[in-house]
Amino acid sequence: MNARSWFHVAVICCAAGLLLLRCTLPSSQDEAGNISQTGNGRVAGILYVSDGATPARNAIVTIRPRASLADTVGLGIGKRLADTATVTTDDSGKFEFDSTLDTGLYVIEANQGDTALGLIDSVHVTDPDSTVVVEDTLKPAGSITGTIYLSEGGDVRKVFILAFGINRFATPNTDGQFSFDSLAEGKYDLRIISSLDDYAVLDTFGVPVVSEEVTDLDTLRIPFTGIPTPENLTVFYDTLTNSVTLSWETADPSLVQGYNVLRREGTSGQYTAVNAAFVPDTFFTDTPENGLEKGVTYQYIIRATDADENEGLNSQDVTVRIAFFVDAGKDTMYQLGDSVILQARVDTATVGAATEYHFDVDGDGTEEFVSETESSFGYVYTDTGTYEAVVSIEGESGSFSDTVEITVVPKDTAGAPSAPQGLSLSYDTLLQIVTLTWNPNAESDVAGYNVYRKHSDSDFVKINAAVVTDTLYRDSTGIQDQTYEYKITAVDNTDNEGEKSMGVSVQVVGAFRLLQTLKIDSLRDDPISFAIGADTSFYVAFRGNNNGFVGVFAKSGRNTLSIGVGSFSQLFDLCLDSKENIYTADPDRNRIIKFNKTGDSLTQWQVQRPIRILVDQEDNLFILHGRNPYQITKFDTAGVVLASDTAVTSINDIGDMVIGINEQVILMDGSTNNLLTFNSTLTDKNYSVFSLTGYLRAIDWEGNYYIKQNEKVFVFSSVGEKIAEWQPAIPFERISIFGNIIFVLGNNGHEAIESYSVPF
Repeated sequence: MNARSWFHVAVICCAAGLLLLRCTLPSSQDEAGNISQTGNGRVAGILYVSDGATPARNAIVTIRPRASLADTVGLGIGKRLADTATVTTDDSGKFEFDSTLDTGLYVIEANQGDTALGLIDSVHVTDPDSTVVVEDTLKPAGSITGTIYLSEGGDVRKVFILAFGINRFATPNTDGQFSFDSLAEGKYDLRIISSLDDYAVLDTFGVPVVSEEVTDLDTLRIPFTGIPTPENLTVFYDTLTNSVTLSWETADPSLVQGYNVLRREGTSGQYTAVNAAFVPDTFFTDTPENGLEKGVTYQYIIRATDADENEGLNSQDVTVRIAFFVDAGKDTMYQLGDSVILQARVDTATVGAATEYHFDVDGDGTEEFVSETESSFGYVYTDTGTYEAVVSIEGESGSFSDTVEITVVPKDTAGAPSAPQGLSLSYDTLLQIVTLTWNPNAESDVAGYNVYRKHSDSDFVKINAAVVTDTLYRDSTGIQDQTYEYKITAVDNTDNEGEKSMGVSVQVVGAFRLLQTLKIDSLRDDPISFAIGADTSFYVAFRGNNNGFVGVFAKSGRNTLSIGVGSFSQLFDLCLDSKENIYTADPDRNRIIKFNKTGDSLTQWQVQRPIRILVDQEDNLFILHGRNPYQITKFDTAGVVLASDTAVTSINDIGDMVIGINEQVILMDGSTNNLLTFNSTLTDKNYSVFSLTGYLRAIDWEGNYYIKQNEKVFVFSSVGEKIAEWQPAIPFERISIFGNIIFVLGNNGHEAIESYSVPF
């Protein structure tokens, strides 16, 4: 197969962002009113009632710029409605706006009472000397519902849901639920905006509304731009070390530099910071060396800090009391013949004055020592084993007891183990896993090993949660572009730890190395598809709205040619054949248009709603078209049908279509995340036996699948085994593989083509 087969990756997902009126995925239906006309300075039309034939008399018709929003002056969000015009239909259902309109996109709203509504959402005025003619059928209203979620709290009633081009908005109730009612059938671009501080604008595009139905948007999370409040603060009190460990959830790392831990005595008064420096992790241990005292109640909160060291709001608080507990010294493991010192530490606020101490060294109910004054007792165990020592206190406030586990092992006469030898390291750049191996120690009493790691100027920190009983350890917690050094220690049966081994170092780097960033001329901010020419020129499809086209870019990123300007309603996909002829898909006008590389139109043919277009090494075209049912049709370069398959009807959501090895055509079922594979003649098909979550974007020469999940690419083998993961530097939708180079087409304000090396 030639490399051209890898150029054509499929569907662009629905984009949400802050850019106004960014084009998105094709709707499941045509534009409301079935009109998206190229027009001029005057607009006229005719409206029908729901039967589609009877004129709608005395209907009120309003035209507004498509970019306008409802008048919200006085609501604290500073948006004002643009100029509008309103007319009434005559007895024939006709209307006309007789004043000249500025060029641009407009929305027409119509109603005949509250039960018959219409929406024509893309009227394009380009010439002040002509008239755009439109028509629509009035239907019963539909609605949009959803729930607003504010991650940092706040009054959700100060959030407003506005639709571009209509003079109405909705607000949530106290539970965040909203209903945008009395909407005509069509597609709506929504802007969710708040008068609250630190919340950004959220735009949602192409929301479909069907007559007499409710479109549920589920939960809409308004982006937070301030300093997040740490959540789910928990506390663990270790009675052996008399320490308090706090942990909390990680906040957005793009907004947070670190955390401050604050403490106060009791449950009132001033909090003071107990951390000497910003805490970069999501846990912190407070110890007696830091001022903790027995018998005192402490309350803790966490505050996040940004890059400028500004603090956010307090987390929820947690409370802990440093109480009575039994201390068996530094460790709970002793060698036979050693004296074990059991000590009762008293919380006088809980116990009151202690009147008697009781020590049961093995938990059998028999007390080995009772004293009115001595709070500690030394005992030598005569047998190895594990014992549960129970210490009780009689105090003025009642009786209290605590238990500690004591492990007694044979006397160690060999001393601490020697440092492990033969430490070596391997690094899997695909999965970013460091694997350490070493030789086993010769000592017979070695119980296992500890793994230590450091980076930069930090100290070595133990990273294994439990003693490693093997001579192999894998670490996948490293941060990209950091250099780490590892060392190993051996631990014997009596918990004696030996010296650290010689160190080994590694730099954690990405498997996909950035080769070049090619900034393409900003012709428009909606690139949707691309292909690579023989001279490494780039053909980029700009979707547009009645003004899509193909931009041709040199290797420098300079725009050298614009192809098909004015030919498309919306351009959805493109591909190149071996002669570098360009095939383009226009679903709104139900056609494929073929151009040569200099931009001349060669031919075109009708295809119902084409949304994906691929070419194989024999210059055969495979086109995915229609909707419910979908259909794949195979054409030659002149548009003659070679084969067709209509059995894609079971797929409700196309995740993508690519050409794989052996000229297979592969669809991803976005509703089940399974792969549906067709042979080159479309006569045989089968589902994969594994499921891949995300959107299929490409297949390489070894049959590996490249799946997009959020802004990451996950690479899976042909049997569904994950073999790599990677995050490009820019937001993207499309990728293309050429030899051992993968190209990424940026979007959302990052209009560039980046190239990366493929590591396999």
